[in-house]
Amino acid sequence: GIFKCESSLYGGGVLVERGSDINVASTRITDCTAQLDGAGVYVWSSALTMSAGSAIESCVATSGDGSGPALFLRSGRAHLHDSAIRHCVSPAGEAGAIHPFRNS
Repeated sequence: GIFKCESSLYGGGVLVERGSDINVASTRITDCTAQLDGAGVYVWSSALTMSAGSAIESCVATSGDGSGPALFLRSGRAHLHDSAIRHCVSPAGEAGAIHPFRNS
């Protein structure tokens, strides 16, 4: 699993960036933080697939503007199969779990 990782910007646990695709199976992303968005996973113009009991748990977007503490989708796609999001927090931002954001 991925435990207690942090970022001063985006994607505390995993950053999937610009045209990448990632498949995660039987993996826990736990206790990760990001100052801004996507403390668990930040997906930017890419795709994430989670399956086989994977989970994003207890992740926190720490700043006042942080959002999507579990999963932030910036023009990205996510497919969650047999997966869970639990106990993720965005104290002053938007979306307590998933924040889809589309660039204009």
